[in-house]
Amino acid sequence: MKKTKSSRTRINTRYKSLDKTQKISKHSESGFLRKILIVALIISIGILIGVVSFTIYRIDIHKTYSDKVVEYHDIDASVIVTSGSVGLNGDTDSLKFGKISQGGGGTRFVTVNTTQNVSIEIYFSGDIAKFLSVEKNGYSIEKGIFEKVPINIDIPSNTPIGEYSGKVHIVLLRQ
Repeated sequence: MKKTKSSRTRINTRYKSLDKTQKISKHSESGFLRKILIVALIISIGILIGVVSFTIYRIDIHKTYSDKVVEYHDIDASVIVTSGSVGLNGDTDSLKFGKISQGGGGTRFVTVNTTQNVSIEIYFSGDIAKFLSVEKNGYSIEKGIFEKVPINIDIPSNTPIGEYSGKVHIVLLRQ
């Protein structure tokens, strides 16, 4: 069977249409990849801006307090919320409130002594922070005085049973 010119033309036309389809497919793939790369680039730039902003914020805070800070302490704090049992913890290496029932509370003390007049500021962090409080904050302590600072915990009655932890940040500032 001898191929005629018209049958060759049909075969060539089929190959040409396949080439166009492949080119369209490759073009749409490259467009999709470009979009993914652009989104990844935008996300990366956003993360970079966030990190730089946070670093600048921390430097600014450090400049504000660095000449005033006499001492800074992070103290671990924890509590186990239960539905009825109560347990005390006498450890002095951290503020372990032990087991406290839903709707209950307690107080632990931190003793502060300094060789110069300072003001004390107390902050809380972690998932325990929402339960912690102090009666007064930002007040003065005279040098040589042993100040017992009460740290209170109040557990709302609707608090889920579980273990909560975080930090108590104590900052002593030069007056």
